[in-house]
Amino acid sequence: MIEPLIQKMSDPSFWVLPSRVAATLGVLGIIVAALALVGSWRANKANAKAERARFWLDLRTMFASHEEVHKKLRRRGDWSKGNVDLPASGSPEEADLIAYMGLLEHCEYMLEDKLLDERTFKKIYAYRLDLLLKNKSFKRKLADYDDEGSFVKHKSWTGDEGGWEALQKLLKRFKKLKKLE
Repeated sequence: MIEPLIQKMSDPSFWVLPSRVAATLGVLGIIVAALALVGSWRANKANAKAERARFWLDLRTMFASHEEVHKKLRRRGDWSKGNVDLPASGSPEEADLIAYMGLLEHCEYMLEDKLLDERTFKKIYAYRLDLLLKNKSFKRKLADYDDEGSFVKHKSWTGDEGGWEALQKLLKRFKKLKKLE
């Protein structure tokens, strides 16, 4: 009983059909895997686009939390009148301005890491840098000026000293750093 089976299996023609079936199933498996990869790639692309939109909306919410600072910096705002040095040093309003500046620093870090795209940021938020650059209190945090208010030099910070280096980089990125001078 075993001998006839062994004899049948030793005939090469016995294996032709199973090998064709196996090859066909292998090719079908590759096609299914490729289709799954394409579907996954499309889904990831759509998710990335939705996540990017959600990220921009979150950033909008973060800027909205600083709306009072923004209003005061705008033309005809409380901090945009002539040579007035507002907000006053050490005031709660200065703390609000510093928090706003910190948000812009975070934007620079996100731009560096390509989490934000520069073109969209420029369209939506770069004008806020111009508003800040009209404010003496802001400018004094990034540059030194003499008693007459003339530009002396950009400030620099070393080590863990802190400072506004990322904000200076953001101004430089949008070609606004010279406006401190």
